[in-house]
Amino acid sequence: MRAPWEGDGAMTGEPRISGSGEARLRGLCSEAGRFMALLVQATRARRLLLVGGSDSDAALWLATAARHAGGQVAILPPDRQAAAGVASRLRDAGLGEVVTLLGGDAAAALAERPEGWDLAIIQAGTPEPAAYVELIVPRLRRGGLLVAQDVSSRRQEPVNYVTATISHPELVSVAVPIGQGQHVSVRRGRPISAQVRQVLAEMEELAKRDTTLHNIPPEAGRFLHVLALAIGARHALEVGTSNGYSAVWLATALQATGGRLVTVERDSGKAKMARKNLRAAGLEERVEVVIGDAGRVLRRLRGPFDLVFFDASKEDQLDHLRLVWDQIAAGGVIVSDNALTHVAELAPYTAYLRSHPQADSMLVPVGSGFEITLKLTRRQEPWTSRK
Repeated sequence: MRAPWEGDGAMTGEPRISGSGEARLRGLCSEAGRFMALLVQATRARRLLLVGGSDSDAALWLATAARHAGGQVAILPPDRQAAAGVASRLRDAGLGEVVTLLGGDAAAALAERPEGWDLAIIQAGTPEPAAYVELIVPRLRRGGLLVAQDVSSRRQEPVNYVTATISHPELVSVAVPIGQGQHVSVRRGRPISAQVRQVLAEMEELAKRDTTLHNIPPEAGRFLHVLALAIGARHALEVGTSNGYSAVWLATALQATGGRLVTVERDSGKAKMARKNLRAAGLEERVEVVIGDAGRVLRRLRGPFDLVFFDASKEDQLDHLRLVWDQIAAGGVIVSDNALTHVAELAPYTAYLRSHPQADSMLVPVGSGFEITLKLTRRQEPWTSRK
């Protein structure tokens, strides 16, 4: 694989992006761009890689997110013309100081960069995207993300890419239907154990027969796992355990990060099932299952929590959020299930977060829909907001 132009190196000496530049960026109304930016913020990514670079809007989103995170972006454009276009637009936006353009042979260019990428994105239209999997994954940090765009296409190249990531022993992957499709993978370092996979498979079969369990779909479980690993969660809270399906996904991630999960369930029968499933998966030491009404339990819990997952009573969810808000760490991530299926019931919760001065929130249409919120480190209007 070659990028048949020679890179000009770092684009240094440019002024910081102006307020008007940020307004132009918000005006792009790109859900895919906002999703990228949210990943950068939530994972505190500092070292970013963009392969492709022909879509300058995507480069703008990523470079702006990197600047806000105090990071740097390396961009590997497909050709000299694309490189010139991206460079010009980034300079116009005042983002040259955070970007380095790479050129020449892709393998050589990437090998010259230090290891430890936090986030790597392969743009739509990049030739042979599957070949980049083996180039990039060894250079990702543990918990680092690899994202490919436009994977909903039926063309063979995206299919080959998805196959390469799903079969890779160090990756856990999930499709996110935003834009033309985002395929998000996290580097675990080692595969999920056969013991855990067996328990998850058994729980998925049970959920097909017993709809009272209200488990999240498998793809939603994988997304939670990817997110927990990518943010390096250490103290997680779940409200609504059921029989522990989502808790198994979360606890498997927390096992890798050295973290712990507190999960709250009011139904003692379901809590008993959850404990049994967690024990079967070898995860019982990672999880505290608390039986009781969430409204009472949350009043006595003490954080700080860096990841909170709400999947209980939708009508009470805003009250639950208010009870734990001060126990959520700055930079923590809040996930709410059923954002697509229970819109009316969750309307007060969603409106509250989308207007909160210390929150940046968006819908991610995985499973029944996740509303994903980042608790900001200071009171300010999120630069990714779309009013």
